[in-house]
Amino acid sequence: DAGDRAPELVDLLEDRARLALDLVGQGLDRVGAAERVDRRGHEESLDVEPRFYEWPRISPDGTRLAIEVFQSGNHDVWTYDLVRKTFRPLTFDSAIDMAPIWTPDGLRVVFSSLRDGGGFNLFWQRADGVGKAERLTTDPNPNRNPWAFTPDGTKLVFTQINSRTGYDLHLLTMGGRNITQP
Repeated sequence: DAGDRAPELVDLLEDRARLALDLVGQGLDRVGAAERVDRRGHEESLDVEPRFYEWPRISPDGTRLAIEVFQSGNHDVWTYDLVRKTFRPLTFDSAIDMAPIWTPDGLRVVFSSLRDGGGFNLFWQRADGVGKAERLTTDPNPNRNPWAFTPDGTKLVFTQINSRTGYDLHLLTMGGRNITQP
């Protein structure tokens, strides 16, 4: 029944299309089918099995999707190639990997993870899956999520939960020392 479905707009490509996740239910019980919808309302189903999807982000060139997938009791980051129609995991760690965003050049995906102990810290992984994820932040008790890069890719905006103030915005200067500032 169409009345029971709640499409969520997740990203907007400037010239042609948006990507929507059609979610059913609530919480970890929701199972989604992914669709690409153009501005005229034409829907194209993405060839992925229904499961729990969250935090989808379209690559800067509009050809790929990074998305958090919950399956087998774990959250991982996957990528979907919108041209080749291939879907594959980017992260494989047993810890939660979530909230992916693309670097402005589309070569890496930044995500939040519980790996290596402590709270959620920021990591990045090459988008082609080659090599290991690299840790970007090292605070022992943070809860951080990446949000956006500056257009030149030199700074990453992220949120961090603060017990006194709630969600605070921070900047991470990329390259070399990875300095954070509120």
